[in-house]
Amino acid sequence: MKSLEEQYYILFPDFDYCEQPHFFGFTAKSGERSPHYRELNIEDGSVDFTIDEWSDYQSSHVNPLLFYPPSIMLHRSIVGKLTNECIYGGTLFPATYIDENNKRHPDYFLINIFTELDCWSRKKSTYESDESDDDVNMQTYRFDQEKLMVIKESERLIFKMGGVDRPLTFIHESIIDAFKELNIPGIKTFKVTEYEFGMEF
Repeated sequence: MKSLEEQYYILFPDFDYCEQPHFFGFTAKSGERSPHYRELNIEDGSVDFTIDEWSDYQSSHVNPLLFYPPSIMLHRSIVGKLTNECIYGGTLFPATYIDENNKRHPDYFLINIFTELDCWSRKKSTYESDESDDDVNMQTYRFDQEKLMVIKESERLIFKMGGVDRPLTFIHESIIDAFKELNIPGIKTFKVTEYEFGMEF
C-alpha cells in the first residue's frame, strides 16, 4: 500500500517552458480582495486577472493552468470532476481573464484556499527554524499521518500546507493523473517523497 507521501504531488510552473505564458497576475481591484489567503465572496463578482505584461503571448494561446504562487488558476476545460468538496478549506471560485484588448473571458476558476492544513511531521520532515519566527523553512515534507487520516480522502484531494514559510499546495495523484492525460503544458510535478526545496527552479 502506498504511503500518503506517495499519493500526493506538489505542482510548480516549468520555468524552462516558454512557448505559452503560464503566469498570471490579479488586477489591482481583485488584488485588494487578497485572493491568495482570504475567502472570496461571490457577491463581489469574479476575481479578475491578466497575463504578466512581460509575457510574449497571444490571447488565444493562454495555458489552461496558470500560476501566481501560491495560487493556481484552472480553465473550465480541465476542471473535470473537481468540485469544492475536493478542496480542503477552499473552493473553486469564478475567475475572468482580461486580455490585451480588455475583453473579458469568464472561463477560469481560481483554487481559492483560505484555510491551511498544518499536517507536516515535525519528526520526519527536514527543515530550518528560527525560535523567533512561527514559520519554518521546509526542505522536505513528510506528513503527520493522524492529522490527514481524520479527514476523508475525498475532502483533501487538494490542500495548502500550513505552519510553513511558503504555503505550497498539495494535490492528490488522482488529479495529477487527470492533468497528465490532458497533456497540460508548462507544469512540473514532484511526488512528495521525491521533492526537496530548490528542485522546482
